[in-house]
Amino acid sequence: MTYPQSKQIHASIPDPETTPRTLGAALQGLVTLGTLDVWGDTVAANRYDLTRYDPGRVDAIGSALDAV
Repeated sequence: MTYPQSKQIHASIPDPETTPRTLGAALQGLVTLGTLDVWGDTVAANRYDLTRYDPGRVDAIGSALDAV
């Protein structure tokens, strides 16, 4: 899946510790932080573009969350 919705990503996680809605909120947070993009801004704004992301920002956000 190149442009999945959060529920599709959630379904592919073995034993998830969250709900599809919570995962969607977290993914939208990554979009807001400029780490992840969405596919289309109107028709499919809930589909996440997994072909491009900023690995440096992902690492920085992960480190910040680990410190909390």
